[in-house]
Amino acid sequence: MCLNMNCKKAEKYLAAFVDGELRGWWRRRAFVKHLEKCALCQKMVEIQKQIKNLLHAKVRRMKAPDDLETKIHQALESEWH
Repeated sequence: MCLNMNCKKAEKYLAAFVDGELRGWWRRRAFVKHLEKCALCQKMVEIQKQIKNLLHAKVRRMKAPDDLETKIHQALESEWH
């Protein structure tokens, strides 16, 4: 499958590419080939990576309470009965 990539299409796939979740080998290949030629999209990838790194560094992970799953199940059961 051949996919012509331009900046508009690349923007749509940017976050998935940075997260390593861009599906389809042909899409990844087209995206990378576009990046090789496009300084603007290269910059956008770098910005997206910086944002991702900042979020990982600044956002504190919290552990959910041990009984959260039970409470959710109970709430859903009471909604449906």
